[in-house]
Amino acid sequence: MSDLSPRRRQLILVICCLSLFIAGVDVTIVNVALPSIQRSLPASVTGLQWAIDAYTLVIASLLMLSGSLADRFGRRRVFQAGLAAFSLGSLLCSISPGLGWLIAFRGLQAVGGSMLNPVAMSITVTTFTDRRERARAVGIWGSVLGLSLVAGPVLGGLLVSGIGWRAIFWINVPIGIVLGALAGAALVVAESRRRDPLIDVRFFRSAPFSGASAIAVAAFATLGGFLFLNTLYLQDVRGFSALSAGLLTISMAAALAVFARVSGRLVGSRGPRLPLTLAGLALAAGSLLLTRLTPDTPVGFLMVAYVIFGAGSGLVTAPITSTAVSGMPAAQAGVAGAVASTSRQLGAAASVGAWHRQAQRRTAGPPIRGGSR
Repeated sequence: MSDLSPRRRQLILVICCLSLFIAGVDVTIVNVALPSIQRSLPASVTGLQWAIDAYTLVIASLLMLSGSLADRFGRRRVFQAGLAAFSLGSLLCSISPGLGWLIAFRGLQAVGGSMLNPVAMSITVTTFTDRRERARAVGIWGSVLGLSLVAGPVLGGLLVSGIGWRAIFWINVPIGIVLGALAGAALVVAESRRRDPLIDVRFFRSAPFSGASAIAVAAFATLGGFLFLNTLYLQDVRGFSALSAGLLTISMAAALAVFARVSGRLVGSRGPRLPLTLAGLALAAGSLLLTRLTPDTPVGFLMVAYVIFGAGSGLVTAPITSTAVSGMPAAQAGVAGAVASTSRQLGAAASVGAWHRQAQRRTAGPPIRGGSR
């Protein structure tokens, strides 16, 4: 990497030092939050020990493996995977509903952290080929490591006192988002220059194609949020058993299946605009009815809301795929269908995280204690 410009090398050093800092901070920052975690979840002293040890044990066990994987499959690839895993683990830690989940997500954090430290060091060493520059870079590296261990308790104390213990994990997420955004931008540039790209980014200039993708994310975020909140409402608020809750939801599923077939016929005979319009109206009406649910809502009202919402969810599927495919050449139909499906899954996955805290406020019973019982 001797052909890199000085500015480029400094940027690489900054990124590597940031990764070291966040991984080092997480070794000590949680200790300050232990009393708050114990009161919030709640947790035993043994459980609190595992919230700490899950990170240190996993990261210590995987450091050598991560270094070997980096040498074999590429340092940048492993570093990016580690940063993604660490950021995801941090986000999941911040929304953990119980101590068991927190311990598991701390382990995921550690998996990502094990890919950051040794890999970032090797990237730094290979980036700075000049002996003096390398020594200076390694010195900066050591300073950042020491700073991270000192900053952990102080930063943790400020966040716990001012916001709450969940905030100690939020500081890692923005870094992952910024490097993820940079990676996305780099992917767009790289794919636009390839002769046979995985997906031609120019197709997103097509209004039907981009519109279908956006509608898919929005529609299935709504559906994913419904499925997540509905089971909590039926069981925690209404007191139904798991079987009864499943039986009550059949009306929504049946309406979805029926109107998905109706939607396909409408797209074939009238085009996608009519079923998309009907889907939007039905989803809006169904969502409005669902916002009026209380612990005493009659089951009949509930069934009406389910059917209307299910009808909207069913109507939206066929026109999304049809519109996405129509926005690309026939040779790219497979990619178009895949993008539409990916957009649906993205919306469904994102909605669960977004609705987690809302679900805890809406349920009358205590928060879910995943793994802490």
